[in-house]
Amino acid sequence: MAVKKILTGILAAVVLAASPSISALAVAGTDAAGTEEGAQSVPGQEKTPEELAAEEEARKNAIYEIVPDSNNLPGWPEGPKVHAASAIVMDMESGAVLYAKASEEQHFPASITKLLTTLVALEVGEPDDTVAFTEDSVSFLEYDDANIGMIPGEQISLRDALHGVLLASANEVSYAVAESMGIKMGGSYQTFIDRMNERAMSLGCTGSHWVNANGLHDDGHYTTAHDMARIAAAVYQHEAFRSLMGDLSYTIGPTPQQEEPRELWQNHRMLMPDNEYYYEYCRGGKTGYTDQSGTTLVTMADNGQMHLAAVVLADYGIQAYEDTRAMFEYAFSHFTKVPVADKESSEDIGRFQSEDAYVVLPEGIDFAQLESQITEDAAAADLRDVPLNPGEDWHAVKKEEPAEGQPGENPDGENTENPAGDVPAGEEALPEGGENPVAGISRNPSAAAAPSQTGSALIRYTYEGQEVGHAAILLSQSYFKKQEAEEEVEWKPADTTAQKKEENRQEPQKKIRMPLILAAAVGAGAVLALCIGIGVNRMRRKRERKRRSRKNEK
Repeated sequence: MAVKKILTGILAAVVLAASPSISALAVAGTDAAGTEEGAQSVPGQEKTPEELAAEEEARKNAIYEIVPDSNNLPGWPEGPKVHAASAIVMDMESGAVLYAKASEEQHFPASITKLLTTLVALEVGEPDDTVAFTEDSVSFLEYDDANIGMIPGEQISLRDALHGVLLASANEVSYAVAESMGIKMGGSYQTFIDRMNERAMSLGCTGSHWVNANGLHDDGHYTTAHDMARIAAAVYQHEAFRSLMGDLSYTIGPTPQQEEPRELWQNHRMLMPDNEYYYEYCRGGKTGYTDQSGTTLVTMADNGQMHLAAVVLADYGIQAYEDTRAMFEYAFSHFTKVPVADKESSEDIGRFQSEDAYVVLPEGIDFAQLESQITEDAAAADLRDVPLNPGEDWHAVKKEEPAEGQPGENPDGENTENPAGDVPAGEEALPEGGENPVAGISRNPSAAAAPSQTGSALIRYTYEGQEVGHAAILLSQSYFKKQEAEEEVEWKPADTTAQKKEENRQEPQKKIRMPLILAAAVGAGAVLALCIGIGVNRMRRKRERKRRSRKNEK
């Protein structure tokens, strides 16, 4: 009994000692019942589902009431409130930001990551490149991760794989694309991820970091609404992407390992004609969701005049579609393109590389109110220019193989939620070497800006700090002369006027100093002569005294 009592006492002491740590963990985290971070979970006082729902609704309302940053610009039209924590609408050609709400705030992107995966894959690969599925590309999947059931050993074309990435948001396909294209680059899966980060930086992304190709949650995998808009603008320049987005359904044929074909369906509801959230101007986009990210959505739209990208991060379910529509309608109804070639008077600009260069402004904001900054950066000379693989090759294959369900030959099919309709109005085949009749974006490589051309630069226009457009320019000779003059100033006093004042101030001092120096020299000479005279006189007197002394002695 004594032993049992001793053991019981020891056990009680251990429990008491451990209890503070247990309490600390309860305070720092969130329990299964949904207790908020920082609130202690007290037995018998758990919050009811109704209380938790009320708290969640209060959080949503608080975020909704946050005023968009762009509404604070003087004279700017008032934009709609949205449920997303972060949102943006950007003109995809000029880079003008028409609407912004915490657009530089970092959030988890979820599957909209796949837009950057697609961009890099289109720049590295060709339609018929092989995408191979390894054990690594499949083994990471968990039961609720989006996938299309690919198994190790299977091989499909990059064309098929990108349909799986964009339509079905298949995570194992995204991994396999990254791994296969990384090997094509002479590396591995990580090589592709490194290229994703490099490509994002080259587009001007400043708040993003990418650690995987599919967007599954990782604390080190994040982005901003503005960065995603930049990525959306870049991938939209590829005719291949626009063609892929034109397919509301797609079939991946049988493989040696899988006899049954795989049917894929578009998940972006604004692209589905029979869906209540269908938006007639929608031309592409990507959905995303994880528990950590909330709903994320990227959408591209074209009303025949402007080509816009809208991004919402940390949104709530279908409200992401409502927010996106509200932002698009605001932008299309309040803004117009303003050509800059005939308005810009800077002597630094030789000419604009595109005569169609423009900024996007609301009524009431004049071009004269804008500030501009020239960046002499060849790599950024034209943010619309992306390395091209001939987009017509993707389209040509689709013409030869209409059964694959490419644009112009879409098979009818039904989504588990809504039937898939035809290609959205306006999605037509691109003439070879020509322009997209909808987007109006040149795909002729010879017409693209030449970033390596001497004197190319980028001019950015801002209004109260917010970008309203950028354009590629060729610098004038006066610009380089000014730069050379500024370089010379580095070896001289910065203010020549001050230098002259200093010289003028020192000149009288020189005039005053010379007489003083001469006077001092004369004075010193006189003193020396006087001293010598006194010395000589003393010596004479001394000799005279000695002579007299000798005479007296005689």
